[in-house]
Amino acid sequence: MARKIGAVYLAYFVVVILATVISGLGSHAAGDILEFCSYGLYALLVVAFYRFFEPVDRSLSFAAAVVGILGCIIGVLGALHRAPYNLSQLLFFAFFDMLIGWLIVKSTLLPRAFGILMIVAGVGWLLYLAPGSVALAPYIAALGIVAEVALMLRLLIAGSTYDRVQVPS
Repeated sequence: MARKIGAVYLAYFVVVILATVISGLGSHAAGDILEFCSYGLYALLVVAFYRFFEPVDRSLSFAAAVVGILGCIIGVLGALHRAPYNLSQLLFFAFFDMLIGWLIVKSTLLPRAFGILMIVAGVGWLLYLAPGSVALAPYIAALGIVAEVALMLRLLIAGSTYDRVQVPS
């Protein structure tokens, strides 16, 4: 299951990069369509993480799923210029990262270092939203990207301990 989650993560990153490049080249309509697709992929990722971490802590995994889906909804509304009160999806994704990080730390499914990295990235995204954080913004963004890409690569390449457990027949 971890490798499938990694594949969805990879698809999300590819679509986000394509959306950014295409929008930058002036094709805003195509970029917008890809941006909407990226939110759909991230929502799929959120649900996959919920199922993956449900055995670890069902309530915490559900909370992570709720804030992750809310982040996707706010992102889509923001892209449509309909987000309530200029609410940033990063607020929700920050908490999503921290909750996923904590679930990783709490479990034995993945190395704890990935969980700590995700928690730090989530805190970073909260700092990114704070007034006066402009000077730190590139470093915070880099931290968030490194944390998520590292987790994606771990899931894709090595899977998890869950993937290696043999179920007796």
